[in-house]
Amino acid sequence: MGVEAQSWADRVRLAVEAGDGAPPGLGTPAGALWLFTIGAESDRHLGAHRLDAAQDTYASLLAALRAQPASDQQRKHLAVVYHQLGRIAEERGHLEEAESWYRKSLAIKERLNNQPGMARSYHQLGITAYLRGNLDDADTWYHKSLAINAQLNNQPGMALTYHALGMTAQERGNLDDADTWYHTSLTINAQLNNQPGIAMTYGQLGLLCEARGQVRQALEWMVRSVALFREFPHPSTGPAPAHLARLTRRLGLPVLEQTWHTVTGQPLPETVRAFVHTTNT
Repeated sequence: MGVEAQSWADRVRLAVEAGDGAPPGLGTPAGALWLFTIGAESDRHLGAHRLDAAQDTYASLLAALRAQPASDQQRKHLAVVYHQLGRIAEERGHLEEAESWYRKSLAIKERLNNQPGMARSYHQLGITAYLRGNLDDADTWYHKSLAINAQLNNQPGMALTYHALGMTAQERGNLDDADTWYHTSLTINAQLNNQPGIAMTYGQLGLLCEARGQVRQALEWMVRSVALFREFPHPSTGPAPAHLARLTRRLGLPVLEQTWHTVTGQPLPETVRAFVHTTNT
């Protein structure tokens, strides 16, 4: 309901901003409301991959925060904005810039002893290291993140980091280690009924099977991933639909039909059949 959310955000800004668009004092109730509203708007833009809009709204937040007297609360908000600017840079493929923002965020979080925030920064630094091919650095960051997620018993965060450790192991060719990490992540996500997390790991297990030459098992994992949701293709399944189509091209449509029935107990949906046909032609 993004359109309605944006409508409420626009009403808030009209109510509390000055005529020239300047924000209210952040130490006031109106300022707290503005800060929350702009932060949520920025997050929506980033989630929808509207990177220019996200950049603009986070820049507004950053300017307003830097104009405030220094305090722990101001620093806490700055750390959040720095982290999100890192995510924008990462989405753009600007990995050095992303790392710089994450390190700025981390420095504040460490000063404030913000353990959950530190874990998030460690994880994102792991991702940037992984994307740059620095697998040792990625593992170091992920293990630092994991040590705090375990201490806090943050099960969703632990599952995410286990998955990331599986990806670095798979990139190294340590397929057995990758399998162990993925299944550890999968166990937690199953307990949490976290379907997006389950779908993501199913997809990686499929790629792992393919790397081992087990193409039919790879297709089975892809079916498990995409069949978690009624909608097809579902955004939470990431590249799994494309991999499903690619594996079907190798194995043939009858194998997909048989695998789908084996996994789900249902015939292959026409939406999936049409997607595979369109993708492979």
